[in-house]
Amino acid sequence: MTESIRKDVDTQVRAEPGLRGRDILLLSSDDYEAGLKTSKHQLTECLSRHNRILFVESVGLRRPAARAKDLGRIRQKVARFVAGPQKRADNLWVYTPLAIPLHQRPLVRAFNDRFVSFCIRRAAQTLGFCDPLLWIFLPTVAGVAGRCGERLLLYYCVDDFAQFTGSDVAVINALDRELTCKSDVVFASAESLADRKRILNPNTHYIPHGVDVEHFRRAVDGMAVPADIADLRGPVITYWGWISDYFDQDAVADMATTHPEWNILLIGESTVDLSWLRSFANVRILGTRPYETLPGYAARSDVLLILRKVTALTRSMNPLKLREYLATGRPVVSSPLPEVQACCDTKYKGAVTVAESPHGVTAAVEAFLASATPERAARIAALVADESWEVRLTRISREILAVEAQRDARQASNRVRP
Repeated sequence: MTESIRKDVDTQVRAEPGLRGRDILLLSSDDYEAGLKTSKHQLTECLSRHNRILFVESVGLRRPAARAKDLGRIRQKVARFVAGPQKRADNLWVYTPLAIPLHQRPLVRAFNDRFVSFCIRRAAQTLGFCDPLLWIFLPTVAGVAGRCGERLLLYYCVDDFAQFTGSDVAVINALDRELTCKSDVVFASAESLADRKRILNPNTHYIPHGVDVEHFRRAVDGMAVPADIADLRGPVITYWGWISDYFDQDAVADMATTHPEWNILLIGESTVDLSWLRSFANVRILGTRPYETLPGYAARSDVLLILRKVTALTRSMNPLKLREYLATGRPVVSSPLPEVQACCDTKYKGAVTVAESPHGVTAAVEAFLASATPERAARIAALVADESWEVRLTRISREILAVEAQRDARQASNRVRP
């Protein structure tokens, strides 16, 4: 069934005109070497197959602290800025602009807008970019809009950025509104984000995250167990992704205490103290692992987790890992995030369970372990076979081309008008 779905999807994608032969300035909310492969990286990879991309690394949201990690990141950014655009693949260059990270100060923001715009224009000219699409993912570069000689302005919003720890809520919200209003078309990865932006810009579209279907489906077909977990015996329950202040450590502790025979894996960079969880013998904190290895960890896992406290920030999140998890054929237990709740009783029914509490997470994992069957992995993987990033980009391209066609028609009408 999955193979048939994939063939039908591939035929549909090839039949669409899509974006071809364009120059695109993609202003990311992540750095290119971000440690995780985010929606920006996935879309960049798809776009660069038929277009030239200048991937502009993030200028940040918050003021950096006087700590080793932030200071090291500043030094790295200065070095990359001096190096100029770096070619990373066919049709893909990465560029690091410099900005003063004091977005709450109007004079500093005005300077950043002019300086960052100048640097991006110069980098684009060096590469011979012409009439580019300006594709923005981060509201702190809203002032760049209209300064890069862009053909169209696109805003792709994947988070309620003002809610991140350390952000100036009033300033980021104002910049987000400015960018939303300026844009020719807006895309949002969560329904709640799209609903808010549609009030300001009616040309707003809800585009949930896609998934690298072929990459993650390898877990269904069987893979070698990664060496660092080859010693595990018994059920394996896994989380991968950022481990930040909204990560639900209580749910991990409840599982670890209730079921000492379970092995709980946490994969990803942590920005919070995990010493409490390290005290549990059956919790293994692996840190960052390469994207290429994630299907291998999933192949050894029985259930995959989305553990996030429900906050103003997470209510507007569409977890990228949801569809990645499902593509591996593993069932998912999630915190009650709106974007997960919206589909767990419809398309993903039986494959995703939403749990309201730490005890609920444990009970949901117990239920999935008890109901496992040999056929389940292939059935679950088939649920997202038609949700690849290529499919998402086909929809996005359709909206962009429609805006261009409308603009071209208006310009043609104005030229013939006496």
